[in-house]
Amino acid sequence: MFTLGADESLADDAMVCRGGSCTARAFQQGSGVSLDAAGNLRNVSVNASETRTLQELTESMPHRAIGKTTVGAVRRVGGDVVPDARGPNNPDHCLLHGITPAQAECLFAPTVPNPNRP
Repeated sequence: MFTLGADESLADDAMVCRGGSCTARAFQQGSGVSLDAAGNLRNVSVNASETRTLQELTESMPHRAIGKTTVGAVRRVGGDVVPDARGPNNPDHCLLHGITPAQAECLFAPTVPNPNRP
């Protein structure tokens, strides 16, 4: 299981969002994403927050569809979501690690319309 120090952890009820189709293939082919020796994802770009709404978390996402889950759901299958704020333009940016592409697809399905895109 992928774990962090307590000072970097998000609460289990924090919402996690990912833009796009959220299929296993899309997770695996994401920019900067790799698979470890066990076939688990590393460095999947997501937005996550304990306090922000779905609309707020997806403002910077250009995709028409988004997938959503919780940090706790990711942890229950052996992964984690690590804060990785990318400056003032996306302070909610995080990296998802430690689950298979198929697990990611199940967690983020079904996708819903991005509330910020027509």
